[in-house]
Amino acid sequence: MKYNFDIIIDRSQNLERKWDHTYIAKNYHLTGDNIINSSIADLDFTTPLPIIDAILERAKKGVYSYSYVSDDLYQAISNWYYHQHQVNVPVDKIKLVHGTVNALHQLIQCLTDVNDYVLVQTPVYGPFGQAIINNKRRLLANQLQWVDDTYQIDFAMFETTIKKYQPKLFILCNPHNPGGRVWTRNELQKIIAICQQYHVLIISDEVHGDLALPNVKFNSLLSFTILDNYLIVCNSPNKAFNLGGLKSSYLITHNEMLRAKIDEQYQRASITSPNVFTIPAYLAAYNNSEVIMWKTAMLTYVVKNYQYVKEKLTVIPGLKIMKLEASYLVWINYAETNLT
Repeated sequence: MKYNFDIIIDRSQNLERKWDHTYIAKNYHLTGDNIINSSIADLDFTTPLPIIDAILERAKKGVYSYSYVSDDLYQAISNWYYHQHQVNVPVDKIKLVHGTVNALHQLIQCLTDVNDYVLVQTPVYGPFGQAIINNKRRLLANQLQWVDDTYQIDFAMFETTIKKYQPKLFILCNPHNPGGRVWTRNELQKIIAICQQYHVLIISDEVHGDLALPNVKFNSLLSFTILDNYLIVCNSPNKAFNLGGLKSSYLITHNEMLRAKIDEQYQRASITSPNVFTIPAYLAAYNNSEVIMWKTAMLTYVVKNYQYVKEKLTVIPGLKIMKLEASYLVWINYAETNLT
């Protein structure tokens, strides 16, 4: 099946933070039809048709009352991990939650105390740091190194930082956002060894995992069974299929004590029923073979776009373009241009 990714969708009046003209004028003091907003990492393609159809079918019911998480949703997630990532995820290890960013806040609140250190690798997705600081924890950063147009981890500094400050949590972005880096199994094994040695829990944000480019293997931390007691994975189909507005995602952990703390946290916060459209949307995303074909075609298109952008920008003196392994973001190093 052929998909047309060249269609430009007018989102200027959709009440969307990325493209709505009123929102942009109010928050960025910019007006006009030629604004290109790069503030939010989501797709500018329509969501795959099977997902749209599932949402419309649910909308036709005409009643949008409180919903619950059906067993077939967790089975669909488990099947997706098995077939797409070759990882076994028991259905009872999955918990549907209200978005990844909100989940980070909830996890930080229930797994750490005020003034505890929480480690991230910078530069990284901004809400990581906001979740740490807003909850009165101390942000600890291990700076990634730009080497041969890709990010590398300084493992000596990573271990030194952990040994010195003893953080309770390490939040990993896997694949890395915004760098588009897919961490290798060897790199992840080193991270695991250090975190286990110093008893640091790992939260792995893997929402870009389904966006590994063709011929690039994404390695979920769930594939390392030795890590079961030290790991919480955050994931969703939101980035791959443009579903961020549903404000849903899910957590996976094999550690029953961690799961109990997480359940208690969500009960305290009275976070219960999922978005009424989440269940049909997620079932369509994870159960429909056409969605997989759409994703393959979309990523092929993204690669061509990346190659085009790289070709145009590399002729500009001082610009360096990071090698892209996952997602649809272009990360540009302009340090040598003296621009600020």
